[in-house]
Amino acid sequence: MAYVSRTSAKPMRLKLALSSFTLSFWQLQRVRGLLFITGLGVVVAVTLACVVPLYAEVAMSAGLRGVLSVSSQNSDIVVRSVSRRISLPTISQATRQMDQTLSRNLGPFLNGPAQFSVETQLLSISSIARGPQGNDIYHPGADKASIELISASAAQAVSHLKLIEGRLPQDGGNALEIALPQDSAELLQVHPGSTLTVSIVLINGFQVPVSRTLSLPVVGIFKLTGADDPFWHGNDFQREAPSDFFTIYKGLASNQGVLSLFAQIGSQPALDGYVFQQLPSLIWYYRLNPSHISIYNLPTILSGIQAVEANNSDNPTFEQSPLIEQTQTYLPSTTLEHYNDRIAIAQLPVTCLLVLILGLILFFVSLMADLLIDRQADVIALLRSRGASGRQIFGALVVQSIGLGLIALIIGPLLAVPVVYFFAQHTLSLEAQGALNLITNNPGQVVVGLLGFALLATAVAVVTMVIAVMRTLRLDVLIVRREAARSTHRPLWQRLNLDVVAAVIALVGFGFSTYVTNARILDVRSALLLFTPLTLLGAIFFFIGGILLLLRFFPLLLQWCTGLATRSRGAASLLAVAQMARSPRQYVRMSMLLTLASAFAIFTLICISSQSQRVVDVAAYQSGADFSGTLPEADIFPASHLADATAQYHHIPGVTSATVGYVAFANAFIGSRATTLPIDFKAVDASTFGRTALWTTRDSSQPLDTLMQQLVARRAAALSSKVVPAIVDATVWDTLHLTPGASFTLDFSVSSATNSLSDPVKFVAVAEVAHIPSPNSDLGSGVLVDYQSYAAIYTALHDVNSQWLIPINAVWLRTLDDPASLRSVRKALSTGSLSLETMFDRRSILANLYQEPLYLTLVGVLAAGAIAALLLALIGSVLVSWLNVRSRLLNFTVLRAIGASQGQIALTVMWEQCITYTTAVILSMVFGAIFTAMVVPELVFTSVTQNTITGDMSTAAFYLAQSVPPIQIVVPSSLGIALAALVALCIVTLSLVVRVVARSSMGQVLRLNAD
Repeated sequence: MAYVSRTSAKPMRLKLALSSFTLSFWQLQRVRGLLFITGLGVVVAVTLACVVPLYAEVAMSAGLRGVLSVSSQNSDIVVRSVSRRISLPTISQATRQMDQTLSRNLGPFLNGPAQFSVETQLLSISSIARGPQGNDIYHPGADKASIELISASAAQAVSHLKLIEGRLPQDGGNALEIALPQDSAELLQVHPGSTLTVSIVLINGFQVPVSRTLSLPVVGIFKLTGADDPFWHGNDFQREAPSDFFTIYKGLASNQGVLSLFAQIGSQPALDGYVFQQLPSLIWYYRLNPSHISIYNLPTILSGIQAVEANNSDNPTFEQSPLIEQTQTYLPSTTLEHYNDRIAIAQLPVTCLLVLILGLILFFVSLMADLLIDRQADVIALLRSRGASGRQIFGALVVQSIGLGLIALIIGPLLAVPVVYFFAQHTLSLEAQGALNLITNNPGQVVVGLLGFALLATAVAVVTMVIAVMRTLRLDVLIVRREAARSTHRPLWQRLNLDVVAAVIALVGFGFSTYVTNARILDVRSALLLFTPLTLLGAIFFFIGGILLLLRFFPLLLQWCTGLATRSRGAASLLAVAQMARSPRQYVRMSMLLTLASAFAIFTLICISSQSQRVVDVAAYQSGADFSGTLPEADIFPASHLADATAQYHHIPGVTSATVGYVAFANAFIGSRATTLPIDFKAVDASTFGRTALWTTRDSSQPLDTLMQQLVARRAAALSSKVVPAIVDATVWDTLHLTPGASFTLDFSVSSATNSLSDPVKFVAVAEVAHIPSPNSDLGSGVLVDYQSYAAIYTALHDVNSQWLIPINAVWLRTLDDPASLRSVRKALSTGSLSLETMFDRRSILANLYQEPLYLTLVGVLAAGAIAALLLALIGSVLVSWLNVRSRLLNFTVLRAIGASQGQIALTVMWEQCITYTTAVILSMVFGAIFTAMVVPELVFTSVTQNTITGDMSTAAFYLAQSVPPIQIVVPSSLGIALAALVALCIVTLSLVVRVVARSSMGQVLRLNAD
């Protein structure tokens, strides 16, 4: 018997499968419209699941490439060695080894072979023959001068400079040919044909020096095509003057010429056992190719660089003293590490939003699956009564679900590629659109790479539909008739008390985050990575729990409304409320769908506006004015030139107000000298700072003019008491436990960690402000004082008459907005005697942040997800309303047969729809506001620009910038327009549904009744 059952199992399963397919295709014609809408929802879910990671990859890769391209320091991998004695075979062997190591670990990301260069030691200039026959000889004498030679390949260098006179150095010959930059040639008064005589010093093991004289013929005068040309790796060939009596010039030589000459010197028999006293550097530059790099390659690149560092440090080829030694492999800039640290902070809100959006779309898919079942309930019950098994019917619906999933799995990735391409073209800047080659180079591989996301989204969608159709296993004629008369089916969430579970999860999550925040057991990065998903998860469960709790009491509310309706004169309202109370399931589902989608749309509009306002706040906080910055050390002003320095900057065309001052770092002692608080210190001209700086109400509740007037009014009293009036931010105020009029001491000594007040100044707290705008600071604690008071008191305390103790080293400017004025100010601050070493341009920062790819990723995901979810929700609400009315046409016909007018029936339907829509709109506004207040502060992301100013900020400063200045929640004016549009759409839907009822024919309805 067992053998017979086992052999008959396969035909039975095959028969069941065939019957399921037959039923599935038989029902396809009947419900093709609903299947199409359901399939559309699944396709949208799968497409979004592919679009978001692909667009995030393109946008974030564009940001990474922008950071790599902005400076050669960001994209160079440098291998640097020194040599006591040059050996050409040793250098060739080291070059081959390095090429192999770099190619093995970073081959796909490198931009060609290494660029080799030699930076010689300082060669002391003993004489300069300026005449064509060498008869005009100049001896530097007391004004000592040296020259450092930087070598390059002449064939490669020719396209990266402009020859003013002569030619570039060539290999070969008896002398080492050089070329000089134009400004150095003018100072030395040399030209092609001149010769520099220099000396080079060698020593032996007993430190006995030997000097050799070299002749350096000048064969060319050149000018660099651009100071930021990556070919020169930051070498600008500008002269340096470490002191008034010593000048260092820089010249260009050929690689082979330098190596040959230095190797020849070391191989002289008389110099056997001698090595160079000052060691020349051997440098190999390996440049990353940004166009070949994706954001997901960044961890691979960083690990590859670490592998190269480890390999080079252990390779004996690079440690052959005295020929080659002290080999180091490093990145000149820490930008890549910083950017890698920031990726998680940027990806986290995007991932959280994607999960939230997919949840909304899958809820729509679940609702459509329920509608499919309701649409086929009568047929399913009839089939069950005529012998069809529950497994056959369930299998037929599962076949439909799997079919929709397979279609979405194919269409989704294929559709995602052009969608992302179109979206990126219209959101990314022209410079950033180069990252689209990630798509265009190999679109087929891109589609294959998206299959994992598509498969996951498809599986979840199919499982969602399968769960929804599981209730068909128990459908029969009796159940269908009972549910049609009065709904007794309790939803799954009510049976499992999911509203209570959601509330408990939300409370636990918020309690945990509150405990961790107050306990301060996590660093800033860990807190950001933990709190963002935790807050979003808690808010989602709070949101879902609140809605489900209200929907639990929705039938009771309808019963109460039925009692009220019985007291009214009209029958339409009574019939509407009675119908909703008798069978609330469809109305509850429609209310939930509209509430969720509308609340998310409200959240999206507010989040995008808040993110946009964040850009404005960060730009203002970074600059503190329209323009600000610090002066080069060589151009600082003495304290006595305060008025003159202010006037010079104020006279720049386009400047409406100028303030100069002094910025530095200090330390405040907390309690005892064992603990210090680092301070971002600013001394400004209080007479002009109030009308120059840009402070918002988030920085200070008091007007800035009022604060500055307090500092000006206290100048005389401050000088007599030797105590400087100060405005401090909330961090300093709270940490030092200050009160108005309380005094505190700051230490300005460089070695303050020795716990001795070697350079103390006493201050008195005048006022507290929330924040003092400070660019790129990772301190979060600031003190602001009047420059004149501070300089006078500091000079008096040190009992000296030096105007350079507190120099003027910082500038703040307020300017006009027109393009001509901005060009004038930017030119003055970039070149000439008024140029700034570090400049913060508020308008440029603002424009860059609005185009920053990480910012665009967050905004793009929000916008795309909200539009998709809202459109599907509106489609779903229209379908639910229409099918609800269509399924009740027979009931309406019976009402008309017993005396009800067509207008009364239409009014009844209108009451039902108005109650549903009003409930959804009110709930969406309430829960949207609550959800926004809880989530937006955690999701708003503070990005950085791609330039070398804010793009190179430290990791600590980046994490601090996520919360300083505080995040504002901005309610846009477009929210009212969106709500009005939602109400209008509800009215349109209502009119369509009423039109179905009004145009129904009694005879036709009775004839179409299939029972």
